[in-house]
Amino acid sequence: MARAYSLELRERVLEAVAAGLPLAEAARRFRVSVASIVRWRALARRQGSARPRADIIPSPSVPRSLCRLPYGGQARESQTDLGK
Repeated sequence: MARAYSLELRERVLEAVAAGLPLAEAARRFRVSVASIVRWRALARRQGSARPRADIIPSPSVPRSLCRLPYGGQARESQTDLGK
């Protein structure tokens, strides 16, 4: 599973774009995708920061052991509890 880009990188990219650097050029310069820049701009507008979300909800296609869970990082029930 890929890790989120650092907040520092996100902020540098967004500062460059805000200063007038075209999206495609910023993507090449910082080695990120244009789609990532678009998402980070929307995230910064929506929540005031481009900080990655800490409350990622597990996807059914991704094993729970690989997901950050919003309720303390522990599965609510253990494998032994599921059979009861």
